[in-house]
Amino acid sequence: MPGGILSLSADGDHDGVLWAALPLDEDAFIATVRGVLRAFDATTLEEIWSTAAADPNDRFSFAKFCPPSVVNGKVYLATFSDRLNVYGLREEAAAGPANRPRQPRPQKRRRRSEKH
Repeated sequence: MPGGILSLSADGDHDGVLWAALPLDEDAFIATVRGVLRAFDATTLEEIWSTAAADPNDRFSFAKFCPPSVVNGKVYLATFSDRLNVYGLREEAAAGPANRPRQPRPQKRRRRSEKH
């Protein structure tokens, strides 16, 4: 299965992020394979974050046809690993006005994986 399952998020009309859930390096057409969540700058399409680069131990099985969901500054990703992965800003990076929703803007040094 080539390609990825995409979602787009933005803070109003700026800071757009294209989220892509896809197989890491194998074909998911028939088999269950390792997945990866990647984030791209929506303007330049430059990769700005990836689960594989941010935490090589964040291993999960790719769930086909399940787009990443972005809600209240967190990215939710269904997996075939019997869990829902939740990615968000670290507490120190999320400091700011309490009532202002924060656009997830992944950066390798400022993100962590939370698994539930």
